[in-house]
Amino acid sequence: MNFVFKKLVVALLIVNFFSCSEDLNFKQAEKLVISPIYNSSLVNFSFLPSKFFDNSGALIRNSVTDSSDFTLFNNSFVKDNIFQFDLNVECKNEFERRIFIDLEFLDRNNNPTHPTIQFTVFAEDLNFTFQEIILIDSNSSILNTVQVRITTTIETSGAPITAAEISVFELKSAIKGYFKSTI
Repeated sequence: MNFVFKKLVVALLIVNFFSCSEDLNFKQAEKLVISPIYNSSLVNFSFLPSKFFDNSGALIRNSVTDSSDFTLFNNSFVKDNIFQFDLNVECKNEFERRIFIDLEFLDRNNNPTHPTIQFTVFAEDLNFTFQEIILIDSNSSILNTVQVRITTTIETSGAPITAAEISVFELKSAIKGYFKSTI
């Protein structure tokens, strides 16, 4: 009985291995498309009203400009395969004045690679959000971006502010890049 059982098991294994086989088609791998999504912080900052005053307490300016490097497009895989990225901004404005934001993407010569993105954060808006979707096919020059410049301007009229105030303006921004690549 044991001998018959062993023969039956071997016969079933042989049938199993050969009955379900077919040629492998490696050309299917050529049609495989991967679509990763990449998230990255862009620019984050916060400031007090004192940023607009000199040491004597006199209002010296109503805007502040800051730049940061933008290295996303330094990678050839990114540059060759990105088709869209979303710019997401969150702000908290404790000031009793509106804040105007200009965000610029710049190339090595400080030339714009995309139209200036402008938005307004209203006075005492603690949960402001903004999103801009940038399609690479519509504006391939954005791939030359090496720097992001943000100009923050405080409304000149409205409730008086002093250098001693503790109201805060915060801006957080991030990008989400969408890629399409074949193997």
